[in-house]
Amino acid sequence: MMFAAPPVIGNNSPSFLLGKEGQNIELWCSATGSPEPQLTWLKDGNEVLSSEDIIVDGNKIRLNNLKREDGGAYQCVFKNVVGQASHTIKLIIKGYVYIMEKPRNITVQDGNEAKFICHADNEFHNSTFKWYKDNVDVQLVPGLGTLRSSILSDGTLIIRNVIKSDSAWFECEAKNEISTSAKAKAFLNVTYLPVVLTSDMTVLLPRNMPGLLSCPFDANPPVTSVVWTKNEQEIKFLDYTRVYKRNLSDLAFRTVRESDEGAYSCTPYSALGASKYSPRFQVHIRDPPYFKERPKRYYQKQVGDTISIPCEATGDPTPTIKWQKQNGQLDPEKKLIEDSRLVITYLSMDDSGYYECEASNEVATIVTTTLLIVEVSSPHRARNISIKTTENTANVKWLPAFDSDYAKRQDYFIWYREIEKNTKQNWTTIAVPDDYTSLLVENLKSDTRYEFVILSRNSLGNGLFSERHLVKTKGSKRHITKTEVYPSAAIAIPPPGPRPDSPRNLTIKNLGDTLEIRWLPPRNLTVPVQYYIVYFRTVGKFDDLSGPINNGTSFEWKGFSRGAKYRFKVFRRVLHSISLNFKQ
Repeated sequence: MMFAAPPVIGNNSPSFLLGKEGQNIELWCSATGSPEPQLTWLKDGNEVLSSEDIIVDGNKIRLNNLKREDGGAYQCVFKNVVGQASHTIKLIIKGYVYIMEKPRNITVQDGNEAKFICHADNEFHNSTFKWYKDNVDVQLVPGLGTLRSSILSDGTLIIRNVIKSDSAWFECEAKNEISTSAKAKAFLNVTYLPVVLTSDMTVLLPRNMPGLLSCPFDANPPVTSVVWTKNEQEIKFLDYTRVYKRNLSDLAFRTVRESDEGAYSCTPYSALGASKYSPRFQVHIRDPPYFKERPKRYYQKQVGDTISIPCEATGDPTPTIKWQKQNGQLDPEKKLIEDSRLVITYLSMDDSGYYECEASNEVATIVTTTLLIVEVSSPHRARNISIKTTENTANVKWLPAFDSDYAKRQDYFIWYREIEKNTKQNWTTIAVPDDYTSLLVENLKSDTRYEFVILSRNSLGNGLFSERHLVKTKGSKRHITKTEVYPSAAIAIPPPGPRPDSPRNLTIKNLGDTLEIRWLPPRNLTVPVQYYIVYFRTVGKFDDLSGPINNGTSFEWKGFSRGAKYRFKVFRRVLHSISLNFKQ
């Protein structure tokens, strides 16, 4: 008959072994038991497996070429169905200190004592110890130090009357007389009853609006439930009721009524029990703000204008009005609040956007939104025009027109024509170079009356013509032929000749924010092309869109309005005439 017996340790290596770096050493263990026990080798709690310099062979371990990391606590653990037995062998490599029993993570309730074990050894058995809390010497931590902590000679750390702020990583450092050290750390988790993070208070809830009472708390372990009372009677919650719990802790009202006035309190519970303190909320019902006058849904203004946007609210207590711009800031130099109205002066494109009027009192906050659209327009007419003439020239000067499309380039065109005996000739047009506000018109006839006007243009189109100016050149007996001036120079032209053929294959392509206008040159090029001009219209007369195009057969327009219908045509101009037929 066979009897079962637990493992019993037999012959084994001494409990303390001393080795040198580079040396070879062997550890062994034996045990008896029925059935025969199974052996597992551990080092510092982890199973030892064979490697290049470590050979595990049954009840023996051979360590070749000893290194510092080979030192530590080895265990041979024998197990069978009846039980288990183990033996610990401390291997010390000369010159080093080793933590043989490392501290473990612990959980302690506040007010109790926490104890961390840290046993270390070296060849002289004279290890010294230091402890750190989050990398700060425990003895130097305010409120902890020697007042509530002690380090025993064997390395054990004791913390008395633990508090919430003691929760942290603690690290043990063991040293020997030649200043080598070993370190190990563990976490202290301090548990405590739930604590409500607010005190008694008066709360105003908005009449006929949703309301909320919050019960903020701190707890470890987490809160599992919160009990609410009204006038010292527990509130029972049913599905789909007007008063309900939200997010475990909050008491919510779908619609606040007069009957909701009273004294409320909240008590959170965790696995450790209930909060020791429950604050009292004295609830009163008041009128929330409501708008007596709201802004319009949107406003449209021009650059440079001033706008006044109304917003008026009432309530109990009387609400305050605050204006703000979504995704931006109001310019304090341009913004003015007059009796809750928002006034913005000298509007620019940057003022476009959504604006919020916020009315708030102690009960609630309400917000209404409006959109401000600041539009650009074609430029105003040029002003303060002066013209000085000689026999064959006119020096034209002016001041720039106001341009709401301020971020774009503004162009000017001088139009002039000869006036003889009340007969008006065709207009001649000169494109003024960029950034010029004066131009010398040359090759005029002497002793002749001329009419001048200036046209302003930006990316949105033509502005208004300036006032008409009539001048006369100085007298001379010389004869000057009729001239036409181009953007940078005046060119004398002969009397009109045959008209050129018109451009071909006019196409328009929508590129999103740009219209691409293209055409082909005339088939008959015996009459050289001087330049092209693109005209457009929505209704009414065609208007000059491009100005002279000297190079190429295309034009890009970015100032169009989405959704509008346009008609386009292209003229071909030669040195002395313009195409009669145009492509449209």
